[in-house]
Amino acid sequence: MNVIETLTLPTIQRRWPRLLRAVRWAGFLTEEQALAVLYAYKGCGLECSGLDIVAARGGNLMVIRAGIRGRRGAQEAKRNADRTRIREAALEAFWGVVAQGYPELEVSSLSANASLDLLLAADSAIDCCLARGTAKAIAEVWR
Repeated sequence: MNVIETLTLPTIQRRWPRLLRAVRWAGFLTEEQALAVLYAYKGCGLECSGLDIVAARGGNLMVIRAGIRGRRGAQEAKRNADRTRIREAALEAFWGVVAQGYPELEVSSLSANASLDLLLAADSAIDCCLARGTAKAIAEVWR
């Protein structure tokens, strides 16, 4: 039995819920229209599902690809936002440690080059930890 022969609309909803949402978002489609696009392409291999809105966007495959691109873009944006939050928290902790270790040091008394060097060193250490993504990497930086 061929997989395509067993493909039904409930099967599509169950197997590819994220793809279904992405196609809906990319094509400005209703759930039924997005189901028709996925069914026509995956089940029947049709170039266009017969919907004018899909035809205007280049057919089933183009709408599906746009949905996948949009989903990947959203994932990348989330990762970047997470990295930014981690970087901000780590830099705040870094300056807190500097303030505790050197209470007589005032940031305003540092030269612009010295404070920039400290900031860049902390930022590159954070980038190193984020790239490795391990607690071991973080421990190596604080030695």
